[in-house]
Formats: sequence, C-alpha cells, structure tokens
Amino acid sequence: MVAYEDMLKKVAAQTKTDADTLSAKADAVLLQEGAGWEAAGKNEEQRKTLALRVAARQLVAEKAKLSRSGATLYEGMFVNVPREKDWAQMAYNKTKKTLAGLDMDGRLSLVSQGAVVLYENNHDGTFTRHANPSLLNRDAFSEDVSSTEITSVPPRSMELDANTSFSLIWDKNNTHFANGNSNFKYGANRPLEEPDRACLFVGRKAGSNDEPRIHSFRFSGALAKEAWPTFVTGTIGMKPANRDGMAYGTKVTTFSPDANLTSIFSAPPLADLMSDNGPTGMVVDWLGETLLPSLSDCHTAYAALDDKAKWDTTFGTVAEVVHIDPRDNGGFIITLGDMDIMSSASPVELYVSAKEEAEVDFGVGSEVLIVGSPWVSREGEDRFMVNGWWCVNRIAPLADTDFSGDDDGWDA
Repeated sequence: MVAYEDMLKKVAAQTKTDADTLSAKADAVLLQEGAGWEAAGKNEEQRKTLALRVAARQLVAEKAKLSRSGATLYEGMFVNVPREKDWAQMAYNKTKKTLAGLDMDGRLSLVSQGAVVLYENNHDGTFTRHANPSLLNRDAFSEDVSSTEITSVPPRSMELDANTSFSLIWDKNNTHFANGNSNFKYGANRPLEEPDRACLFVGRKAGSNDEPRIHSFRFSGALAKEAWPTFVTGTIGMKPANRDGMAYGTKVTTFSPDANLTSIFSAPPLADLMSDNGPTGMVVDWLGETLLPSLSDCHTAYAALDDKAKWDTTFGTVAEVVHIDPRDNGGFIITLGDMDIMSSASPVELYVSAKEEAEVDFGVGSEVLIVGSPWVSREGEDRFMVNGWWCVNRIAPLADTDFSGDDDGWDA
C-alpha cells in the first residue's frame, strides 16, 4: 500500500500542482464530504484517498477553466477592500434631482441633447416616449426629439414622479469601440446599477518566484459586491490589464483560501509593535507615515489633508477589541477601541461576514490592525471605515481556548 504522503507527492507532480496546495484542497474536500463517505461505509484511509482524487480533479478542472477564460492565477492576500461604488445609481439619483427642477421644455432639451429618455404615463395603458431619434436608430448623433406611444416602460428606468419616468443614455458619443466592434452601449438605456470595487492585493502570479507586491484588482457586477477576506492568504483568478499591476475579475474569479501561502511572505503583515525601532512588516512598507499609533492620530492627520487626499489616502492603526457580538445571519460585529486610554475617538465597529467568521478566533482584549479611511459624520463625530483587518495580538476567548486547528499560518 502506497503511503498517503507519497501518493500526495505523486498526484501533485502528475497534475503539476504544488503539494501543499493539493493537500489543502484535499483537506477542504474531506471536511465537506467526509461525513457522507463515512456513512457510506468508507474507512478513514479510503476517505483520505478519495478526497485526494477529487481534489486533484477539481484543481485540474479549475486550471483548465482558468486557461480558457484568459485569466491568470495570483497568490497572496487582499489588504484593502473598500465598499463598492455604484456609478450608475449615483448618476440616476443626480439626474432625478435635476429633472425634478425643470419644466417640460427643460426636460425635452435634455432629451434632444441625448442625455435622457422620458416616459409619460397616459393613464390608459400606454406611455409617451420622448427620445432622440438618432440614438434610437443607432445613427450618427444629432440633436432632435421624437415622441412615440408605447405600451410599457423598459426595466432600465427610474420613476421621476407619479406621471413620469426616465432612463439615462449609456453612451451617445461612440457608435463603435476602439477595436472596431459595434458599441452595444451606444443609444442604449444605462443600467440602474453598475457596482464597481477597486481593491488592493499583495501577491504575485502563482508559481513565480517574484517578491509579492501590491496589485490593483477591479471588480464589477456581482463580483463588486463580494466581501473579499483581508489578510487571508489564498489564490484568485484575474485577467491582467494592459497596465502593469492591474487586473480585472472575470466569470471564473473565485478566491480560494490557502494558509500555506503565508510562506511567500518573509514576515507577518505587522510585527514588533513594542520595539524601540518601531513596528515592522509589509503594512509598514505599504502605509508608511499613515500607519499611526492611535485612532485619534488618524483623525488628526485626516483633518489636515485636502479634499482629494482625503479620498485617496489609506490609514492604518492598531485598536483593541472591547466587545464581540454575533450577527443574526452569521459573522460578528466587533467593537474596537483606541489603544490610547486618554483618547476621545469614537469606537469602531468592524463587521465580519459569515464567510470570515472562522478568522475570529480571538476574544476581548486582543489587538487588531485596521486599515481604511477616517471620516466625519453629519453630527461632527469622528468615524473610521474599516477596509481591512488582521489580529496582531490574540487573546483566546474564555468560552473556547482550543484553536489548534485554526492556525492562520503566520509565524509569530
């Protein structure tokens, strides 16, 4: 009988996969399917062998799917995952306010300019559509208005008032893309939602020997609403952009956690907090002067920035866990307080999704690195938007002090 470790190495070589990656995948398969296999009468050795086979086939299938999509596999970790922005939603809300302040002549002027399409409810089962005819026919743009009776309002429209709805025009300028293909956006109604999220990922292309570096990963649609875990190592398939260091999410983009990939980093993200020479780690190299000792220092530095810098600058600090509440649908709300006992900075609420709850293996009194953006509420209170987090100094919760199986892979 071939020993499991020998079998693992042979299968890894055959599938051109790293043994640690294959082992982690097999462990995940066994965790998910093991109980069913045991109920079917398979012993422990058979279950481990079957998990290894299934894991190997899954990895091969994932690689083939990734290759067909034109995507590239990256390894590393997300460090900054801000909230998604919905540019279409913002544009529709802004235009709604504009249209509400105009009379009919003013609204039709925007129709003629190719900015909007108007729909008037005739209250007899029909609607009058006011649109630019050149855009309707996908001809070269020219200003004009045509009014036509239609039987329904398209889904891509927003209600303006009880009698009127409108749609934004997606593109009125370009009938074709730069590559010569027809531009499907030309003259079309803009979607009501266009979520977009730009995240920072520290890593490299899988299998390379390059030093991990910061990449900008862009996501749209459903991927923009995905809560990517931060400071959790793993792999993800992305399509590289023409610009170095940037990549886009694709239909095959998924993040697969792999604690073994902490080995590609020379040290934990943040260490030596109490050192006379100051803290060390990747976060220090990344944030530099905006990694600050306390929340109050972050707010002071934020207030001194101009408006553009406030949008563009990421801050980081270490805060203390003062309370942990479970959420109804899984995950936690972790309340963090400033490390400076004399600070008047407001507590920070860290929302941990159900997918990340396994990362919360610490209790009250632990110290957590948070990165993100300070901001000021309408009431003038200082707040902090957390875009990434990692437990620096962990104190185990009293209710469960055995976390031997939940090692995150980082060496202390």
